Amino acid sequence: MTQEERIKQLEATIKHMRRKLHKTVVGIIPPTLVSNFVQEPMPNGLVMTAAFPGGKITKALVVIKEMPKEGIELRLTNVRQTGLLSRSMTTKRKVEVIDLDLELSQGEVAELYVTGEAKGIWVTFLWEAEMSDRLIKQVMLSELEELEELEDEGV
Repeated sequence: MTQEERIKQLEATIKHMRRKLHKTVVGIIPPTLVSNFVQEPMPNGLVMTAAFPGGKITKALVVIKEMPKEGIELRLTNVRQTGLLSRSMTTKRKVEVIDLDLELSQGEVAELYVTGEAKGIWVTFLWEAEMSDRLIKQVMLSELEELEELEDEGV
């Protein structure tokens, strides 16, 4: 057997053994966007209401097309089985990102109110499901190799 044949046989053996090695796959689960747009708030100032099956709201994004010069007050109310939790802030910015880290139990409702003459209001919550509700999928090594081939092709 020539040197080249031995190297090819060794490469084939290594490739075969590599397929049997254990690989750990880490999946990143992005938060879910819960979003709403209203041209004008309701008479009581309500802009958005959303019910959740548990989890956590990590951030809120509020975008206002028409902001009054004096600004507005944003009030996030979390209707809980044990009572009401409310957070307020005043802003003059047309785009406001709010860090919340608001834990939610099953069936809780989050409501966003605006006080002021704002119009054209977008609201988006970043919501993370509870761990027990997340999908866990095991990927076989052969599927991983197919994924690697797709990545190599730029997909």
